[in-house]
Amino acid sequence: RDLSSSTVLEPGVGETAKAMLGDANPEIRSKAASLVVRLVLPDAMIVLTQALHQETEPIAAEPMLAGIARWPNSEAVDDVRGWFQREDSPFGAACDAALSLEGQKLWDKEADHQLIERLRAVEPSTINESGMKLIALLGNAGDFEILSTILKLDDNARRNWAANALAVTPRGVDLLVQSASENPGL
Repeated sequence: RDLSSSTVLEPGVGETAKAMLGDANPEIRSKAASLVVRLVLPDAMIVLTQALHQETEPIAAEPMLAGIARWPNSEAVDDVRGWFQREDSPFGAACDAALSLEGQKLWDKEADHQLIERLRAVEPSTINESGMKLIALLGNAGDFEILSTILKLDDNARRNWAANALAVTPRGVDLLVQSASENPGL
């Protein structure tokens, strides 16, 4: 309630949230990470990067990955890659963090290859807008078929995500124009 009413919180709240990132309960770590992100603490990037490095539970990793998406940094690259590859990962948050790292040019060619291979392997319905943008940025013409398939779905939000993804790269424009001519609602 205090956060939503713009009440100024005591500095101890942030310190307590940071300390709770080391709690034994992953739900507590998750809530603590969410609070660190929400409070925008001066050392949030460092604290969340360190916490993600130690994290093993998907429920706690999700808000940490959200923090990395907000504050991408080179120290988080290996941990984001690890979560991106895990079958039990909070995949949407991992895609968001991976796209932020890509935007900062922090991935190397090997990481790019691993990212696109993982995106090829997952069910397209599990890919969020950030994942679709990664496909557009890192994929080849064959990978654009994933986005083409999504453009034909009845789900307007997912179609818009795919269209937005194609718009981030000149290579996607032709497919986007073709799809728009076939589907005026796009």
